[in-house]
Amino acid sequence: MWNELYSKGLTPKDVVGLTGDQVRDEFIAGRAAMIPAGPWEVAPIRKGNPDLDIEMAPVPGMSGPEPYLAGAASPGLAINAKAKNPDAAKKFLAFYTSAQAVAMYNKATDAITTTTDFKPVIDESLKPIVEPVRAGDVYLPQIAWQRCQDALNLEATAQLQQVVQGKTSPGDAAAALDAKLKGC
Repeated sequence: MWNELYSKGLTPKDVVGLTGDQVRDEFIAGRAAMIPAGPWEVAPIRKGNPDLDIEMAPVPGMSGPEPYLAGAASPGLAINAKAKNPDAAKKFLAFYTSAQAVAMYNKATDAITTTTDFKPVIDESLKPIVEPVRAGDVYLPQIAWQRCQDALNLEATAQLQQVVQGKTSPGDAAAALDAKLKGC
């Protein structure tokens, strides 16, 4: 279904190769109606066009009526067993999980936190996705790739660009990812 946006001319093919910042700038300027984004994009969008009426929404469902959130949990932090200064690392982790640090993180990223001891400031545009995010109702296939994540992510990007340009089919793109995985 995603491919139909391009094969039916609903989305221009010249978007291939744009950086995330360029995509966001096209949205801010009103040249893109929708973009894949997350809470981290709210502040730059508001700064670039304070009058723009925005709302984060789930991706429409492909195999059913239910939309879904494409995303992943933020990465966790850990202390390496061979850390040269584990006490300092423990102090940093203690600070990082404090209400003060979570407040700083929320302010910098507009993050939707799952904290119980801190109530984040949530931009109005994020209201529709707050509860599903907190419930963990998000899915991003790449986080399930157990090996070769970097190589597979690069291959996925290259293959999707080829699909957009009409140089390969979605099925052939999937086969190329399978081949890349076998080679890992």
